[in-house]
Amino acid sequence: MGLSIQAQVNRIDPVQDEVRRRLDEAVEKLDETISALRRFIFDLRPPVWARPSLRQELADLVGQLAGPYQARVALDVSCPPDLVPPALGDELVAVVKEALSNALRHSGARDIDVRVDGDPTRVAVSVADDGRGFDPARVRRGLGLANMAARVEAAGGSFTVESAAGRGTVVRASFPL
Repeated sequence: MGLSIQAQVNRIDPVQDEVRRRLDEAVEKLDETISALRRFIFDLRPPVWARPSLRQELADLVGQLAGPYQARVALDVSCPPDLVPPALGDELVAVVKEALSNALRHSGARDIDVRVDGDPTRVAVSVADDGRGFDPARVRRGLGLANMAARVEAAGGSFTVESAAGRGTVVRASFPL
């Protein structure tokens, strides 16, 4: 809904500033509601001792998301099982979920690689596809890209998206430990 409203805001005659302002306020309220719902959902997660390992959680996620699509999704988690604290693991899983979902829905990729690696100072994730790609300079960041960037930056990390038309896309996030 927020994306739809934002698209319509760009079509409004600049003379109608009041309408534009009200629609911008509606989008802000939707964003706040989405954030509140996400916090509520994450609060419903099981306690740390009852949760699966990061590797298992990512494998389950990949299986669920990739099921309806023809793309081959490879998962490589090469960091010690207890390296990533649970709260940071939540952020990492959310980034993988959004990036993989975007790749499956929008890229037309045949192959998608999800990689997680880490050392005692950081954990890094990348989601790379061989799909149609896009020109980042010509595409306005949607809520998915903005949410991923905000999550990573709030955790003190770095976030990049590399893409070019016809060459696929790579989403990278690095989190300090």
